[in-house]
Amino acid sequence: MASIRFDDNWISVNLDPSATTIELIKGTKPLPNIKKSPESLEKVSGSSWSVVVRYENNDPSPRTFSATQCLTFPSGAPVNITGGGKSNDFVEAADNLGHKGTWSITGEDLPSDQSS
Repeated sequence: MASIRFDDNWISVNLDPSATTIELIKGTKPLPNIKKSPESLEKVSGSSWSVVVRYENNDPSPRTFSATQCLTFPSGAPVNITGGGKSNDFVEAADNLGHKGTWSITGEDLPSDQSS
């Protein structure tokens, strides 16, 4: 199964303003959106096959994005997480050296106004 791997990476979550948190690795503490909680950086290690994005007032319900562009980030590299808006179909992780990983929603997982 495809994954995005983190190795002691400092994560900055800079999602769409409608998002409040993201769970990068199943079973771990959700990370806050920097737009809601400035200056929040977390050191993360592990593999992410999917992410769960939660929104203000649970509107929409939490959305799950699956890893589609996979890689292992260099150890210790700072990584910025973006995307994840109510109408986005992706979340992207990128470091300052140009390495990128993507989680996506496809087909039946898209909001009804985008699935045609």
